[in-house]
Amino acid sequence: GVKAAIVNAGKPLPMISVQDAVNESLIEPIFIGDEKEIQKCAQDLKWDISKYEIIHEPVENNTAAIAAKLASEEKIRIIVITFLFVNRCTYIHYMQLAFNDYEQVELFFKNLN
Repeated sequence: GVKAAIVNAGKPLPMISVQDAVNESLIEPIFIGDEKEIQKCAQDLKWDISKYEIIHEPVENNTAAIAAKLASEEKIRIIVITFLFVNRCTYIHYMQLAFNDYEQVELFFKNLN
């Protein structure tokens, strides 16, 4: 599967979708979010995620910038946003920046906090 950053992972419904995508060999996830929440959610789903990377970031607004950095370093090909913390225009702007200029994305998300 394709390497995919799962932004703000650890919520039940998105994790089920990610699990389905993994089971279909579509993606290889890198989970970004609160590690305890991610582990608990996976445990509740009876899903062993031990072979996947987890980047612990408990602050929700910081998770997308981490994904953008991974994208700019070509470590991932897909960013899965599992929450709606910004309006649609902001999200589109973020996606335009994500694969082009990490510094701009990082500043953008720091300004949201």
